[in-house]
Amino acid sequence: MIRESEILDQLSRSKVCQDFERSFCEMTELPVRLRPLQYLDSANDGEHYGQELLKVIAVPVRLGDKIIGVLQTGQATFENPTVEHFDNWEKQAQGAGVKYLDRAKYAFVHSLVLSRSRYEAMAQLLEIFAEQLSSIANQIVIQQNESEPYRVRLARAFISRHLAENVNLSDVAKETHVSTFYLCKIFKKATGLTFVEFRNRLRIESAKKLLLNQNLRVSEIAYAVGFQSLTQFNRLFRRVVGRSPTGFRDDLAKAIKSSNLCWERE
Repeated sequence: MIRESEILDQLSRSKVCQDFERSFCEMTELPVRLRPLQYLDSANDGEHYGQELLKVIAVPVRLGDKIIGVLQTGQATFENPTVEHFDNWEKQAQGAGVKYLDRAKYAFVHSLVLSRSRYEAMAQLLEIFAEQLSSIANQIVIQQNESEPYRVRLARAFISRHLAENVNLSDVAKETHVSTFYLCKIFKKATGLTFVEFRNRLRIESAKKLLLNQNLRVSEIAYAVGFQSLTQFNRLFRRVVGRSPTGFRDDLAKAIKSSNLCWERE
């Protein structure tokens, strides 16, 4: 079973992540990095010091309902920092035991100044990309490397080909020429998921792509990817993605629209 830290490492080293980080920095003049989960707490703690002035965007990246990392930018501000601003910040920081104040002061004074609309656009872009990284993380879990047992690879391929059909574990075992007990054992060990969990993750990933098409009803999508019940689809989608299918579709549409409008105003 692949560990969350290994998934995060693969995401960080992926070309799509590195390309995004470079493009985001060139476009916004703010650095952004995919960091371990503890940086989310650090970013939140940092808001206590001069929170009306300094801003750090930190967007969680999820694997199912778990947060495994955070897309975090450098600090920015909505107004030009002054020495008085820093003096007030320094008093709070000293009281909290913050180290390296000289370095902090330099970073504080040289923070990028943003309009609120541009800041919101950046946050929306990060949320969109975080969704993409979450999908890739799911794919990493689903698509294990070539060291997994041959029959597990056969099982995965068979499940993928018949995703929308009502195949069960016995069907997969028969296709791979092993007993259901043995298949359960090696499949769980190799993927970290049961047959049902694996199949549902595949179906949810397919559904997320279809939800981008506003002309398709949620019920149509649910049945198209193999769910027999809209209630079951809604429940499992919320468990894996962290929101309802309708909420996922609406949030993504709003994020794209808001991002486009904000950049047009700039």
